[in-house]
Formats: sequence, C-alpha cells, structure tokens
Amino acid sequence: MEPSSLNTSLDLQVSALEMMVHWGRCSLTADYLAGYVAPTFPDSDSARVEISMILDELIENAVKFCADVQEPVAVTVDSFGHCVRLKVSNLCHKHQAEDL
Repeated sequence: MEPSSLNTSLDLQVSALEMMVHWGRCSLTADYLAGYVAPTFPDSDSARVEISMILDELIENAVKFCADVQEPVAVTVDSFGHCVRLKVSNLCHKHQAEDL
C-alpha cells in the first residue's frame, strides 16, 4: 500500500490556560502534529515546516482569543495522502465570531 493512500485523523484537546502559561507548547504541539502527517507528502521537509507554521498560528490564535481559559482548544488534523485538513476550535465570545 502506498503511504499516500493512507488516511489519518488526529484529534487533540488542550487546556487553553495551560497553553497560555506554557506558550511554547503551542509550537511544540504544531511541530509534533506536522511531523506526524508530513511523511506522506512528496517533499516532506517542506510540508512539515508549512503545516507546522499554519497550525502554530491557528493554535496560538485559538488560545489567545478563547472566551474561557478553562475550556479546551480542540485541534484536528486529517491527512488524505498528499492533502491535509487542519481544524482548530475554541469557545469564543459571540462578537468575536460575528467579526469573522
């Protein structure tokens, strides 16, 4: 079976407060998840860097704009061979969601 034909889904929930207190965990989480899915891409080194950079920004923003730091930030990475879907969600204030 070709590695590019394998589908992977990773789901993770992290404490927004813990990520705020230990800010470096945002990039560590992004690096780990990117490193996990990158090998299915033709240029896995570039894919790892790009996926990590995007995930890091998404995670940092979800943590930064979380309405309640006691609520988790959810991170989902779905890999479909040479394609990846990234989803990061948090609890936010209504006006923040409407501004998007």
